[in-house]
Order: sequence, then structure tokens, then C-alpha cells
Amino acid sequence: MIGIDEFKGNAGKYKYQLQIIDLQTKKVVDIVKFRTYDDLEQYFSRISNRKEVVFVTMDLYSPFKLIIQDKFFNATIVADTFHYTRLVLNVLDSARIDFQRNLSKEYRKYFKGIQKILMMRECELTNYLKERLIEAFRICPDLKKIYDIKEKFLFVNDAIGSSEKEILFRNWLYETESSDMYKYFKSTINTFRTWHKYISNSFKYELSNGITEGMNNKIKVLKRISYGFRNFDNFRNRILIACA
Repeated sequence: MIGIDEFKGNAGKYKYQLQIIDLQTKKVVDIVKFRTYDDLEQYFSRISNRKEVVFVTMDLYSPFKLIIQDKFFNATIVADTFHYTRLVLNVLDSARIDFQRNLSKEYRKYFKGIQKILMMRECELTNYLKERLIEAFRICPDLKKIYDIKEKFLFVNDAIGSSEKEILFRNWLYETESSDMYKYFKSTINTFRTWHKYISNSFKYELSNGITEGMNNKIKVLKRISYGFRNFDNFRNRILIACA
């Protein structure tokens, strides 16, 4: 089982590099210099034991999906829960920014101050934080509608069992498409439709890219304390020494 994810390395001529993580040992398998399909096709073609990989977790980046489908015939692709959940949260935050542009200076400041509160689960809010949201929703009722859609989506992963999660997810897609807030979610819904099979796999197999995301943070720390790397090979070796 492997997890793959890009990170901003700025090493060599390329802005992004790719990390490959063994999800069972929680170790870095390799760091790849490129993330384009053609470069990854050449890289993975050299791997002789590709048939031994049975699961691959990833974000919703199409070139990753294509290369895994082409090169890892036995692997099941699992969309990472964090990444597709983040798309819904991003819709809410983008809507907040759009709404606050038309407000007075005082209320623009108020809306900036509730950014993190909007991202929280409703069940986690204190009475004070709830009151802050109520005031924001009074000023902008549409923000309340989008917030409720976000909350319904988060309930999907609260369900027990893949079948229940699948039913809730399909219902959420249908209800959101029928909502008068659909225009805000249109791009996200289209992405979810494209990746539906792989999102469903995350319900069924309960795998995520959490380990890979954690390793991303460690790589960022290595890069920062080293003041960056111009040479990719040096950067790769430093990561493998620290994380493999």
C-alpha cells in the first residue's frame, strides 16, 4: 500500500516534487523529481514489482490517477479524505470572501474574524462562537445555507459502514445540485462526479493519505532548516536519510 503526493520542493528546475510513502511501514520509499505524466511514466516503468501494489492513496490530481491506472494494474485507487473534504471547505471560505467584499469596513473585519470558526464543526462550537456565527448569518443568510451544506457533507464520514456513507454522499450530491447555492458548489460537484468511484473506495477501505500529509510537513521542516536546496539529489538524499 502506497501513498503519493506532491510537495513544493523548488529543487532543480521544477517547483513540485513527488513523494512515495509505504503506508504500512510509514517510511518514504522515494522522492521523484517530477510530477508530470510523461516523467512519471518513465519513472514507474523502471519499477519491476508494480503488481505487488494493491492500494494507492492520492489527492484528486488527474495525472496521478492516469499513471496509476496505466502502470499499477492490480492497484485500487483511494481518494484521500482530507483533500476532497478540503474542496467543500474551500467553497465556504471563498463564499465568505465574496460576501464580505460588499460589506462595510466594520463588517468586513468581522467576516475575516470568523474564517476559522466557519471551518469548525457545529458540534464543536462554544456558545460564544455560535453567537458570532449567528450574527454573520443574520448579515448574510446565504452564508448560512452554504455552511449547512458543509455540515451535511461532514456528516457523511461520521456514518458507520461504507454503505451508509455511500447513501449519504449520493444524497448530498443530489441535494446540493438541487440547492439554490449550487452555483457555489458547481466545480466541486463536477470533481466529485469524476472521482466518485475513488471517493467511494475511501468509504469502503478506510484508507487515507494522512501519513503522507504528515511526511509533507516533515519535509517542509527539513527544507526550512536547510534554507532550501538547489540540487535535487542533495534534497532527495536529505529526505531519505531523515524519513526512510
